[in-house]
Amino acid sequence: MTKVEMLFQEKYGKVRGGQVKLAKELGVEQGVINRWFNGTRTPNTDYILKLSKIFKKPEAEIKEIFGYGKNFSQTEEQNISDGNIKNISNRKTQKINQNSSQNNDIEILKKDIEIIKLKIDKIYSKLKIK
Repeated sequence: MTKVEMLFQEKYGKVRGGQVKLAKELGVEQGVINRWFNGTRTPNTDYILKLSKIFKKPEAEIKEIFGYGKNFSQTEEQNISDGNIKNISNRKTQKINQNSSQNNDIEILKKDIEIIKLKIDKIYSKLKIK
């Protein structure tokens, strides 16, 4: 039994029902908890603090339970053993593509803002003359 499983069993008596209950307590979808549980994601520092309070454990212990401090090779080995490499690669590619798309959108918005500024300046100068 993993440390995460022991943590859930200690608090909720069972793992699956515990994930659902914790998701409700934190106001997140159960899939978020499941990703923390299976190690594909780790909770951010805000959630570490909340988890610390919910499980009545020090933040450092919660971080250790959820895999903070693992070195890259350990994480990589786990991902390989779980067969998640392709999924992780696809998610990273999607994120890169999403970021590229967002950067393009930002550049378009910047150009639109410059055009709007020029139009405002033009209107202002006409109003100032009259």
